[in-house]
Amino acid sequence: MKRLRLARAWTHEQAAEAMAISRSQFIKLERGERRLTADYIRQAAEAFGAGELEVMGVAGTVPLVGKVGAGAEVHLFDGDASSEQIDEVDAPPGADETTVAVIVAGDSMFPRYLERETIYYRRADASADPTSLIGREVVVRLADGRTFVKVLRRGSSPGYFTLDSYNAAPMEDVVVEWVVPVKWVKRD
Repeated sequence: MKRLRLARAWTHEQAAEAMAISRSQFIKLERGERRLTADYIRQAAEAFGAGELEVMGVAGTVPLVGKVGAGAEVHLFDGDASSEQIDEVDAPPGADETTVAVIVAGDSMFPRYLERETIYYRRADASADPTSLIGREVVVRLADGRTFVKVLRRGSSPGYFTLDSYNAAPMEDVVVEWVVPVKWVKRD
């Protein structure tokens, strides 16, 4: 927490106020004299605009779980949203324990993405409503098991979606298993 406070050039008072705790509580948390509970971690993440892992001093890397290439298809290494880590990459701002990354392979996603750029997203929440992401760039898993980076559009009827690409024909009236927004992109 000290690193986060100093990076913002905040005093103990400013950090405590941002977390809605007393100055002495903040100092004890910063020194490790008070246990960093889940509530304190959440408060600090909100106050500092950081990920919970960063507050705990764990952030720095997130799992690299696949690659994205031709046709903007994501090749997850174990085939699902909870892919096993095959490597790790620098964590983006606001990363948390659900943040994962895929790396762009090849030039088929040009001009939107270039080879070796990193696309970050959070693992899928099965209860998420895909319609809330209409018009957004997303990582989307289709009912047939394929996963893509696309722009989500409404399909011809409820429950169906169109996936737009920057350099390929749209995929019309597909059924999605899950969809999550692209959270951050690291340009190479």
